[in-house]
Amino acid sequence: DAASIRRTLTMQAPEWRKARTALRLGKNRLTKAHKSLLRTVTTADTEVGTAWRLKEQFRDLYRKVAPSNAARYLRRWIDEAQSCGIVAFVQLARMIDKKSDAICAAIELGISNALIEGINSKIRLINARGYGHHSAASLKAMIYLNLGGIEVKLPTQR
Repeated sequence: DAASIRRTLTMQAPEWRKARTALRLGKNRLTKAHKSLLRTVTTADTEVGTAWRLKEQFRDLYRKVAPSNAARYLRRWIDEAQSCGIVAFVQLARMIDKKSDAICAAIELGISNALIEGINSKIRLINARGYGHHSAASLKAMIYLNLGGIEVKLPTQR
């Protein structure tokens, strides 16, 4: 059974940290050492191997699949995730299935909220860097200064 398979894989803490890093990385960013470690972990624990493969296949939906094939690819991924037996992926597949039309439309139209999310992250950083601001107006001024495309040249710069 799976528990006995997991027990056969013994690693020290530093190896587990490296394995966790390898599992989080995308297939395109793996080094030879990561690939070897990943092969060891996914062979010893088939559930981890299945989870990693499903994660990579879902990433491929956005990176490699032609927009015209997105709906068909996503349907196959949902079916596979629902039948994999991993509770978290079954729940994820159900949730994605409910939103599949919107996901496919976003892929086909090339729409993403990544730009807005990036701006929100920068605003949170500006606020944290200022240790809070005296007023909303001062925060707004810092946001415009940092993100408004204004280039301030000091008198000592040419």
